[in-house]
Amino acid sequence: PGKATTLAYFLNSMESLKIPVFSLATKHLQLLSKDVEALVFDALFEQIRVALKGIPYMDVWAAVTTEGALVEHPLEYIRSIGDYLFDLPMMILSQAPGANVGTPAADDADDGTVSRYWVDIVVRGCVDLLLQCIEGIPRLSSSGCEQLACDIEYLKDVLTMLSDSPYPVLEDLVKLLHCDVAELGTQLGNVQCPEKMSLYKAIRTKRSPPVAAPAAAHRRTASGAS
Repeated sequence: PGKATTLAYFLNSMESLKIPVFSLATKHLQLLSKDVEALVFDALFEQIRVALKGIPYMDVWAAVTTEGALVEHPLEYIRSIGDYLFDLPMMILSQAPGANVGTPAADDADDGTVSRYWVDIVVRGCVDLLLQCIEGIPRLSSSGCEQLACDIEYLKDVLTMLSDSPYPVLEDLVKLLHCDVAELGTQLGNVQCPEKMSLYKAIRTKRSPPVAAPAAAHRRTASGAS
């Protein structure tokens, strides 16, 4: 990272001389940096992508359990993501150039900055993909809501320890999942992230009871059969 930064600084300073070759080299370096960042992100994010695959279609979200049954633990998929995120900073540091050869304190600080940078990007991607998965859940029973809220609260606690960036959207979701269905309309007026309103309204729709067939139509069918 240090050498790449030095090279970028050198090329930028040379670009001011209006020499075409340096301007072209700067553009190529910028494109290469974007490609490398995309590859690094894909490698770091793959385990989270795999863990969240198929989550919207799990039976647990629409399951009906005994009334009063408590949800005690987050599900395996979110625990595996939490474990991975906890290990991620050390994993990145172990792969940083010079991390194991006693580099000076300044280099150690640079490695820590690189680690925080990538952890923040992976965490942001994790939250975004989780929100997409939640939006894709067809229905949410009462017990499904409690389980999803438990999973989100677990992830929120993990992120609090890893990142300085707050994720109020997760707090909004937990409140919407915990409140009574009759209170959802009021709760929607008190969210911290109104820009996520389409997701919040989708939660309300998923929690609404299925519409029963009209009684009149049922009576007509019965009278016709007689």
